[in-house]
Amino acid sequence: MIEIGSFFYDYRMGKFISVDMFSGKLDNDYIHGIITLKVEHVFILQEEYHADDLDFFWPYLLNCMVDIFVDSKSKTEMGFPSQSISLQFETLPVKGQFKVSIDKPKKLSAIGNLKELHKEIILAAGVYYENFFRISPHLKDKMQYELGQLEKLEKVIFA
Repeated sequence: MIEIGSFFYDYRMGKFISVDMFSGKLDNDYIHGIITLKVEHVFILQEEYHADDLDFFWPYLLNCMVDIFVDSKSKTEMGFPSQSISLQFETLPVKGQFKVSIDKPKKLSAIGNLKELHKEIILAAGVYYENFFRISPHLKDKMQYELGQLEKLEKVIFA
């Protein structure tokens, strides 16, 4: 089981709101938010510790997924945009499995299904960008690289 969510910080309400429920305005310079990631009941990314700039976080995450699913790399890593935290993805010798690890605030890892990760990343990124452009349509032209990365992932077919 893999669950991925995106949340923008609502300064008026003082809390994170799911991107599909968010109705506020976004700061064009720093989009304070969180991506949550739960793999087989382990919360790898969670609100309390991993809030950051989603304007950079989603592209970094998409790049990692392109490394794994398009470029067939066995291991990829990303740093957080504003924090010294490392998130790693690694394919495992067991067919169709991956391991995800994070180093802070404490070391955590989980093993999950690659096909499910692929599906969930595409769905979650789609929800994020659809709602991001709903709120800030004027920024769509600046996100062509990210949309291209998402398109690459959507073209991957599993046997």
